[in-house]
Parts: sequence; C-alpha cells; structure tokens
Amino acid sequence: MPNPFRLSVAPLMLVALASAASAQTSAGQAPRTRAQVTQGLDERFKALDSNRDGGVTKSEIESAAASARQQASASITKRAEEGFAKLDTDKNGQLTLAEFKASIPPVQTRAADTVLQRLDSNKDGKVTVQEFGAPTLAVFDRFDTNRDGTISDQERNARRPAAPTGR
Repeated sequence: MPNPFRLSVAPLMLVALASAASAQTSAGQAPRTRAQVTQGLDERFKALDSNRDGGVTKSEIESAAASARQQASASITKRAEEGFAKLDTDKNGQLTLAEFKASIPPVQTRAADTVLQRLDSNKDGKVTVQEFGAPTLAVFDRFDTNRDGTISDQERNARRPAAPTGR
C-alpha cells in the first residue's frame, strides 16, 4: 500500500520546485483570479518540464531541485559574506569579539513616563495592582466570550484569523 504522506507531499513538492524555478516570472504578486492561478501553474509546469513532452519525470524534478538548491545556496552565501563584511569594521577578514558585540542592538525598554501614562488610569502618579493587571485582564475577557472564567480551545481558536481555503 502506498504511503499516504508521500502521495500528499509529492504535489506540494512539485509546486515548490516549480515556484523556485519560475520565481523571476512571478514578480512577487499573488494571483487573484482562478485564471491567473491556472496561468501561473501552467508557467511553473513548463519550467519543470524541461524536455517539453507534457510530463515531469523524476529526472526533471531532481534537476529543478538541484537548480533551486544552487540558487538558494548562492543567495545565502552572498548574504553571509555581505553580513560578515558589514561586521568586519577594520576589514582584516576576521571578526573580533568587540566587532561582533558592536552589531548587537541595544536592549530597549519603555520610558517610565510611557508606562505610567498607559497604566495609571486614574492619573494619580502611581500604578495600583488593579491598574497593573487591567490591560491583561481586558484581553482575557475579550477571549472569554461565555464569561465562565476560562478560555477554552474553541474561544481561543475563534479569535484567530481564518486560514485561507484551497480548492
């Protein structure tokens, strides 16, 4: 009996390989209509079908995968070299601990005035335990739609955006 996981992954792998092979033609915009999606799929399939026989073979998939790996590797290498060059401030081809530490962004916290302004609801210059907890409890209360004091999986999932559906 065939492995159902392998059967369900194969079309996804083809789409991923085709997408990588035709990344330059998609111009970064997601198709909006079924006709545009169909056209994009046709273009990606043609990019995979290197011998233009109307079918994609294991060899063609392997070739597209190798090409995609090579392009990804070249891109990663280029970004790594650019990042290293940016950190290597004395341009000696080595990173010192001081050069590496200099690249770490400083830890940022909110100014005390900002925190006080946000939490001190009665504007008396101090934050009580009730004022401190109010924002978090307000979020809790928005999730707890049946007001039973517990956020169920159903209530949590109802607050999540719906996942796009495919055909």
